[in-house]
Parts: sequence; structure tokens; C-alpha cells
Amino acid sequence: MGDLDELAGLAAALYALPPEDFVAARTDRAKTARAGGARDLACRVGELPKPTAAAWLLNQLVRRRPDEVTHLVELGDQMREAQRTLAGDQLRVLTKQRHAVVAAFARQVASLADELDRPLSAAVATQVEETLRAAIADEDAGRALLSGRLTTALSYVGMGEVDVSAAVAVPPARPDRPEPRGEAELPEPHDELAAARQRRLDVAGRALSEAEQAAGRFATELEEAEERVRRLDTESAALHARIEELQALLVDATEAAGAVDARLRQARSTRQAATASAAQAQRAVERAQADCDALSDD
Repeated sequence: MGDLDELAGLAAALYALPPEDFVAARTDRAKTARAGGARDLACRVGELPKPTAAAWLLNQLVRRRPDEVTHLVELGDQMREAQRTLAGDQLRVLTKQRHAVVAAFARQVASLADELDRPLSAAVATQVEETLRAAIADEDAGRALLSGRLTTALSYVGMGEVDVSAAVAVPPARPDRPEPRGEAELPEPHDELAAARQRRLDVAGRALSEAEQAAGRFATELEEAEERVRRLDTESAALHARIEELQALLVDATEAAGAVDARLRQARSTRQAATASAAQAQRAVERAQADCDALSDD
């Protein structure tokens, strides 16, 4: 195995890992290569960039749906063939199919992100769709997607070739281009359209299946949420009833306390008057006793 093939194999293994494990695994593989005397390979492995969120999801899609992604790339081959042969009717049909296929694959990536517990932001979803369109529009972009070694998203501006040199680790080699086919060698349009339609049905069928599974999960979650709402609604009603009961008790207690306070103030006033009267009477007793004592002395 040559260094390039070995590098491609190492890169394929690295880009299959979860993003949080990439850097540590890259360092470990570079150390192993260096310990084995492959210093150049170790350097190249150490330079492999960590994939962006969009690139990582697309790499996982290629690993889990290789045949369907191949069909997507083949759709681009068919469109370029139709453009070269000026097959206008066929091109219009394929263009409609492209929109449907890109939308179906975008939904598959969103479903995959949910399955892998990787939040899919609007920006990442846009990058995924742009990469899928680029893979259909450009042959090199299609091969880059199929390699499963994307490092970042691709984009196509509508003309020229897509530069994949900085978007894929270890770009796949270009295959030898076949000689242009003559008119008699072109496949029958009917057969191509039937095959394309079948591929679109396959993709749509898988998307329907995934949507039904998601709908089932959401229905279960909705049922559980409704049960929680019913339970909490009952608890809330009971607590509010208890609050009203305690508030009524508080009003009664407040009124009773007010009445007792009034009687307490009256009792204190009476006690104060009685204390004054008792003191006055005691003084009178003391004066009378003094008078008696004085008369006795006389």
C-alpha cells in the first residue's frame, strides 16, 4: 500500500469518528506513524483538518446511505450528459428531479442529525443543501462527497468547476474519462427516465418511512406531554383550592384577632382605671390610719 492509499485509509477512519474524538485520534495515529518510521505520513496525518458540522454529517450520510448518495451523484452525470447532447426535455425532467432529490437528502441529513443527537442549525442545513447541489453540478464535487472525507461544505456558483482541493482530505483520484459516445450508443431516454424515476421513488420512499417513524415518536411524546399536563392541572387545581381555603381561614383569624385586640385594649383601660382607684383608696386608708393614730396619742 502506498503512502497516499494509507493516508486515505487513515483519513477515512478519522472522519468516521465523532467530532469530539477527532483531534485525540488524529494525534494518536500520527504518533503511531512516526514511531513506525513514516515521518512524512505522520506529518500529513497531523495536518488533516477537523471537519465542520455540515461536512461531518455528510460524511456519516455517505457511510450509512452509500447507494443513495451514489444515485445522487449519478443524477449529476445524467444532467451533464443531457446538456452535452442538448436533450432539452430530458434535462427539464432531470432538473425537477434534482430539486426533489436535494430536498429529500436534506431531510435525511436532518433525520440523521436527530438520530445522532447533533443539533442541526439553519446555517448547517443550508451548507448541507449547497454541498448536495454542488455534488450534482460538478463531477469532482460528487467524488469528494462520495469519498466520505469532506472537511468543509462545498458550494457551486453556477458556472465553472468546484474547487475541492481544500474541502476534502486526500482528494480521490480522477477516473480515466471514457471516449465520447456516439449517438447510437446513447441509452434510450425512456430507460434513463424510468431509472431516474425509480431512484427518486426509492429516495422518497425512504424519506416517507423516516417521516412516519418521526411522526410516531412525536405522537408518543405528545401523548406523554398531555398526560403530564392533565396530572399537573389536577395538582394545580387542588393547590389553588387549598390556597382559597387557607385564605378564608386567614380572613376569619384576622377578624377574630381584631375583636380580641379590641377587648384587650378595653381590659387594659379598665385595669389602668382600677389601678388608679386602688392607689387612691390606699392613700385614703393611710390618711385615716394616721388620724386614728394621732387621736389615740392625745
